[in-house]
Amino acid sequence: MDFEEFCEHVKQHGEYETANPRRPAMFVNLRFYSRFIYVVLRNSLRCRSAGYSLRDIQRGSYWMLHNNCERLGGRVHISGLHHLRSVDRTPVIVGNHMSTLETTVLHGITAPFVKLTYIMKESLLSYPFFGRIVQLLEPVTVRRQRARADLKAVLELGSQKLADGWAVVIFPQSTRSVEFDPRKFNSSGVRLAREANAPVVPLALKTDMWGNGRLRKEFGPTDPRQPIHFEFGEPFTVTDLKADNQRITDFISSRLAAWGHRGGKALSPPSVPGTELNNHSKGVR
Repeated sequence: MDFEEFCEHVKQHGEYETANPRRPAMFVNLRFYSRFIYVVLRNSLRCRSAGYSLRDIQRGSYWMLHNNCERLGGRVHISGLHHLRSVDRTPVIVGNHMSTLETTVLHGITAPFVKLTYIMKESLLSYPFFGRIVQLLEPVTVRRQRARADLKAVLELGSQKLADGWAVVIFPQSTRSVEFDPRKFNSSGVRLAREANAPVVPLALKTDMWGNGRLRKEFGPTDPRQPIHFEFGEPFTVTDLKADNQRITDFISSRLAAWGHRGGKALSPPSVPGTELNNHSKGVR
């Protein structure tokens, strides 16, 4: 299934599953990272041209999902995309952050419905090759040095992106982690949605096929035996920061548990006053 066929399929069905899973490939790490580096270098060089567009990024994102996951034996399960079609305003997508995989494939998955940008660390813009591609997404960047300044940037610039028609993705955890701990899931996503009067779409994901590395998280072990899951939840309007943040973490925990993931155990979020404000700036890639 090529990119255009995939787009037509998910527009019609709102979901996608790998039709004929392959056996896990031999030398999967070598093949996975050689393909990953290839697509990053190719798109980095192409993005210098005037004709390079968001559609090219979306197409490259789907290439990663299909050629670098499914063809190496990965199984992909995507559901709830109809919720992105049902919103009448560009949403804030709030989800857990497990690996680098979600940030490389989300553009392709959501291409028929929304154009995405991220709340991310400013330092990512200077990454060799990858930074050139990221800049085309016009992300909202934070420095992780002053929490209040970062929160102001998230609320002001994030609201502007939403007004300009960009769906904003935010991962309100301190870092990428296979384990999901709701106590580390701050309220930056629901705060932005309330500030911009935008709907929230929860996102639960399981992407531990691409593991996190010890020295650099982008280069960890890969295991095609671990199924890939993306599920978008029902949109809602923020009325209560604490309760609505709990609603998102409950959704994520329930889906992880249903997928048999060890990180699916529900824990209560922090109730210490000021915790959410002090930790909000960690909710970036």
